[in-house]
Amino acid sequence: MGYKFRGGLFRICLCCCLLTVILPAGDMQAQGPVKPALRPFAVLELFTSQGCSSCPPADKLLGKIIEDAKKNNKPVYAMGYHVDYWNKYGWKDPYSSMKYSLRQRNYVSVLRETQAYTPQLVVNGETSFVGSDEKLAYAALEKALKTPAAVELQIEYMGSGNDTMTISYSSTGTNKNYYLKVAMVEKNAVNAVSKGENSGKTLQHHNVVTHFSSFDLNKAQGEVKVPLKNKKPGKDHLLIAFVQHRQTMKILGATGAEIK
Repeated sequence: MGYKFRGGLFRICLCCCLLTVILPAGDMQAQGPVKPALRPFAVLELFTSQGCSSCPPADKLLGKIIEDAKKNNKPVYAMGYHVDYWNKYGWKDPYSSMKYSLRQRNYVSVLRETQAYTPQLVVNGETSFVGSDEKLAYAALEKALKTPAAVELQIEYMGSGNDTMTISYSSTGTNKNYYLKVAMVEKNAVNAVSKGENSGKTLQHHNVVTHFSSFDLNKAQGEVKVPLKNKKPGKDHLLIAFVQHRQTMKILGATGAEIK
């Protein structure tokens, strides 16, 4: 046990020549162990579309980042959300959903962007920029991987049945303003496009979000049920989960899990 002695006041008693040390209140408190900082992480959310001719370079960059993270064991959790507002321009993206377009619009509002666009990359719910800008992507990634997480999160795939998937979780932080977000992603997706701006091209995507669910994080641990909508998870899928603040949309912690 150690003690700190700061700003001690010395009083000399002239009549008996005794030296008395008066210590400020609180300086005799024992110093407890310092908790280690939680491991940094990076959540990358790419808003993209097969109907957008500017998007393939961003999809390629996301794949490059995923491969590097896997090779070097970096806690990077990347996802591709296919928005649906490009569908009216000749090609209906088979991976698109209005839910992902709404998620992007929420970011546009919180991050004070002027409008939604593709490709847009959002890092940890705090920073956004054109998704094909490699320099900005790696700068944001480097910054995120130097910032300790606020919450430690763990998940485990428990199985599926009755068109739902069960996932157990544990979190070091709970709050009425925290959401637990769970995404199931398809690791690699390839298909040919016959109409629209990318007509005649075969496009490849990485960690395409196929299911996305949100739950109130009011318990430190528990189980959640994710609707599968008739699509069974397999080895070509991966789970990504993160804790996100309801108002600021800042992401506080993240993790991933294989589906076995």
